[in-house]
This record gives sequence, structure tokens and C-alpha cells, in this order.
Amino acid sequence: GASAQTACPAGTYQPQQGQLLCLLTEPGHYSPVASAVQLACTAGTFTANTQSSSCTPASPGHHVSGTGATEQIPCAPGSFADHSGLANCVLAMPGHAVPDMGSSEQLTCGMGYYQDAYGQTSCLPAAPGSYAPNEGMLAATPCAVGTYAPNAGSTSCLPAEMGYYVDHINASTQTPCPDGFTTDIFGATSSAECHADN
Repeated sequence: GASAQTACPAGTYQPQQGQLLCLLTEPGHYSPVASAVQLACTAGTFTANTQSSSCTPASPGHHVSGTGATEQIPCAPGSFADHSGLANCVLAMPGHAVPDMGSSEQLTCGMGYYQDAYGQTSCLPAAPGSYAPNEGMLAATPCAVGTYAPNAGSTSCLPAEMGYYVDHINASTQTPCPDGFTTDIFGATSSAECHADN
């Protein structure tokens, strides 16, 4: 005795004619009001529930790469998602790193460290003989002639002490003047600057 048909409510659908009930949408799908079909969640969104009227954007730190997804995936170490609804995570840029899973930001390499590649989980310490004076550096800088850096992770190089010299770049040690000889300055660059110690 019905005089009208009833629209399927949001979260349900009915593809056939002459039916008594509407069907619940499956996980990974949704439907608006009066829908004949369920629609797959688009990339960057998901739903784990039945009877969904919309899909949920992936949270920061997560992604959904395909359609019809029932869950979001945490970004792998070395990548991040800084806002919601991303289909793919972004690789950490040079000068940065992402050590943890599910990160919403990349970390800038600190002073004394650098990173020259994309998608890395840690920063690299400047090797002995080099230094990294700033944050976010893409490479370490070799110590200049007359200076040296004995340790990894240096933020600056040391001038050669009196009685020593450094005659090449990228030095991790200083060279002493011969016995009985010294220099008058810090940062001597060659053995020619050594003279007899009076």
C-alpha cells in the first residue's frame, strides 16, 4: 500500500529495483543519500567501518596510497607527512632526517652534522678533518690549511698550536716542528714557518 519510495540514507545504497531494504556500505567505501552504488574511498582517505557516509583523511604522519582503503599506513622512517589526506609520504630532504615511523615532520641536522641524501633516518657527523658550522648542512666543510679537527662532529676547526703547523686541507692532526724549533703564531701553514727556539 505504499504511495512513495524511501531514499536510501547516507551510508547505504541499493543497486537494484524493487527492493525492500538498503545495503550497508562496506569498509573502504561510502555512499551519500539515495545512492545506487557504494563508492570507493579515494587515495589519501579511508574508512574502517560499514555504513559510512564519507571517508576519513589520513592523519599527519600517515598515508593512504590506493583507493578503497580500510586503514591508514604510518610513514616509514626516512619519510613524513606534514598534513592530512596524503596519498604518499614525503622523503626527508638533504640536510634533514626522520628517525621514527609515523612522523609528521622532518628533523633538521644539528651543528656538527650533515646529510647529503634524500630519505635518510639519521644525520652524519662531520668526519675528523672537517666541520659543519650550521644546522641543515648538506655536506661537511674541509678544514683549511693551518687548521685541523681531531674529532668527528666538529662545528669548527682548531688553528695549529704554536710549535705546530698544518700544510694541507682536511687535516685531523697537526704536525710538530722539528725538535728545537717552534712557530711564533697559531695557524702556521708550513714547516717553513718553524724556526729555532731561542
